[in-house]
Amino acid sequence: MACMMRLDKTQGKRTTLHSNENDFQYWSKQSYEKRLEAVDYLRDQYIRFKYDKRPRLQRVYTVTERKPR
Repeated sequence: MACMMRLDKTQGKRTTLHSNENDFQYWSKQSYEKRLEAVDYLRDQYIRFKYDKRPRLQRVYTVTERKPR
């Protein structure tokens, strides 16, 4: 789902690094679904940048002993 998210460049505005504007106001107005989607997108971008691929789930094996019947 997050991989399909695209950056909408028409909705941007230029500011300086020393601007007093706060991202908190913008994100507090967004729905929780949109916020989670943005976090997932950023996490996916970081993983792709750092590891050059999307890591897969690791297999976990558990050895259990059963009582004899």
